[in-house]
Amino acid sequence: MECFKSCISFHITKLVAVISAMKYYLPILFVLLVGCNSNIKYSDGGFDYPKNITDKDSNFYYYQLKNIESPKDAFRGYYTYLFYQAFDEPNLSIKPQERETFRLSYSATSRKSIIIILTEDFIIVKKGSPENLYDNDTSHLLAIEKFHLNLLNYRFPIDTTGKSIYVKHYLDSLIKLYPQLLDPAYYHKLYDKTLVRNENKFNYAVTKITLVKQQYDSLIQQINSSGFWSMPYKIDCKDSPSDGYGFTLEANTKKKYKVVTAGGCLGDTTKFTRACQRIIDIAKLDKEVNLVWDGKVDTVSLTLPDIKRK
Repeated sequence: MECFKSCISFHITKLVAVISAMKYYLPILFVLLVGCNSNIKYSDGGFDYPKNITDKDSNFYYYQLKNIESPKDAFRGYYTYLFYQAFDEPNLSIKPQERETFRLSYSATSRKSIIIILTEDFIIVKKGSPENLYDNDTSHLLAIEKFHLNLLNYRFPIDTTGKSIYVKHYLDSLIKLYPQLLDPAYYHKLYDKTLVRNENKFNYAVTKITLVKQQYDSLIQQINSSGFWSMPYKIDCKDSPSDGYGFTLEANTKKKYKVVTAGGCLGDTTKFTRACQRIIDIAKLDKEVNLVWDGKVDTVSLTLPDIKRK
């Protein structure tokens, strides 16, 4: 009996010690559980997803911009589907994805195009080859079609407002003779006829990198603090490098979509560009792509031999 009492007393003492210790660990456990289940909060801004999408509209990969951009930019923007579909990439602008997704696209003259997909658990890198997916070939167009295409490439959409009396008369005469020049669908028809797939079959390599939650949260925080959500959809620069490049960051969250496209600008050290460069760095592409250039030039001291004059 004494042995039984002693055993009970021992276990009660041990239980009291465990309960006493839990008061120190419960707050820590609570913080960890809340941290694991916390939702990331995004800054104000971005676009709502469209409610009704037709099959034709699904090719607008920056759907919300089609009525914001100038008609000429919207026409060109439509053809970004050729780029994304070559990489088997979905249209992030028309509906939420299963996972909240950030997509950074990079392209440059005479370099492989790159797409980086960022989610909470991993980064996927896609490198495409060859660089040019399509070429423009007008050799099979009728003479009048070539004329119309050149005119639309230069003057789309045709507008006689503010033109000299001679230009206005010339354009009005053309429109009267060829009213289809005012129809964007006609321009698309002509342009589509010139697209010729590159003879070298396009392919891309895929690399997958696992992310820890702290890395993802840190990246999203940097994107948020860069002003991304309230930025204009396009950032131009006065001085571009001779081997011009551009990059686009898209965000697809449960409730909104956002896109910002930037050209390669000399001396670009903005918070947005640094946030995009951080994605590139974590994707282990920092040796291939550098978006941030602070204007400094590395110099090397050279010892030159004396030149003796005769």
